[in-house]
Amino acid sequence: MAKALGKTDALNNSFAQTRSIHAVWTLRMTLGYVALLGSLIFVLGTSWDVQWHLLIGRDRTLIPPHLMMLTGVAVSGFAGLAAVLIETFWARRNPQLVQNSTGFADTFHGSLGAYVVGFAALNSAIAFPLDAYWHSLYGIDVSIWAPFHLMIILGMGIVALGAAYMLMSATNLAVSAGVQRMVRVGYTGTVVAFAIVQCALTFFLIEAPSSNHFIQLGFITISVFMLLPALIGTWTFVSVKNTLPWRWSATTVVIIYYLFAIIVDLYVPRATSFLMLTEGLTSRRGNVGVAILTFDWPLLPILAALVIDITTRFAQKRNWSMKRLLLTEATLALIGFIPLTLFNPTIFLRLASRLGIAGFIVSLLLGWGGALLGAWFGQRTGTALQQVESPAVQQVEEA
Repeated sequence: MAKALGKTDALNNSFAQTRSIHAVWTLRMTLGYVALLGSLIFVLGTSWDVQWHLLIGRDRTLIPPHLMMLTGVAVSGFAGLAAVLIETFWARRNPQLVQNSTGFADTFHGSLGAYVVGFAALNSAIAFPLDAYWHSLYGIDVSIWAPFHLMIILGMGIVALGAAYMLMSATNLAVSAGVQRMVRVGYTGTVVAFAIVQCALTFFLIEAPSSNHFIQLGFITISVFMLLPALIGTWTFVSVKNTLPWRWSATTVVIIYYLFAIIVDLYVPRATSFLMLTEGLTSRRGNVGVAILTFDWPLLPILAALVIDITTRFAQKRNWSMKRLLLTEATLALIGFIPLTLFNPTIFLRLASRLGIAGFIVSLLLGWGGALLGAWFGQRTGTALQQVESPAVQQVEEA
């Protein structure tokens, strides 16, 4: 009789533990998607803001694009904060859940991604009033590379990365609980997250070819026109390729990335025209029927993504060493980071003539170095995402 009661208690405890884990991964999956929504709203708002500044100017701080950007920051921040507070409450009631969470300050418990989302959103929120003060000192039309612009945009790019961590953490828990149907949901969200990261970081590339950002060394002039896109793109594609088992995961990221560009081109001109009429404003550049920003988006990342997808699969079949794989990915992927945009289809040739042969070659080598660094970092990011708060990994570490 005692043995029977013991078995019943064990079954009840097992059922309660499974139900608790189910609640945790459901929470992380849901709020991970909410954080993604916030970062997407921010990207769309920032695209609108660029159009507004170029056509109308910055007539006040709380213009509609800024409100949209702040909405994205608020939504993301709420998702991160809610995830940590709810999981902390659950962990106090069920200490076993602590095993599947990351602690902070001996008080809070939650997914690592939730902390990343929360702190990154806070970073962007703090940067907004500082940016307003910066504009009051130095004018309304300043560089995208202004300090607090970098702080805001980088913060929301990191929000999307944190959302990827939340989604992969939820996916790992769902796999351990035997809920395979949610794996595809988690993987899909992770691909979208990396596409949004790519969208956010693309804002940094708009001014990269500008002569204002050339590095003058006296005897030579170099540019970061390939360093930045190679670093950002290779890191993004290698990260997602090493995170997901999908054959064309990196290429899927680029397709979604281009889809967001189409969405921006469809809504930004219409939203700008509507508000110009509503507020009685006039355009400084006439009637522009396209999103100016999308014409500065790079066109060739699809080639880099295809190279990484194909090379990784080929290397797995041939059992290449990691060093050989990284060097091959970095070298071949460079073709996808040659500057080519709809607005400046000949920008690559013009940069070559302005930099001179020596400066151009050094700039190309910097691009290769950026691709190599991105591939190295992407490999580690993918491994971390595969293992984030995974019960299987924790059991191995305990053993």
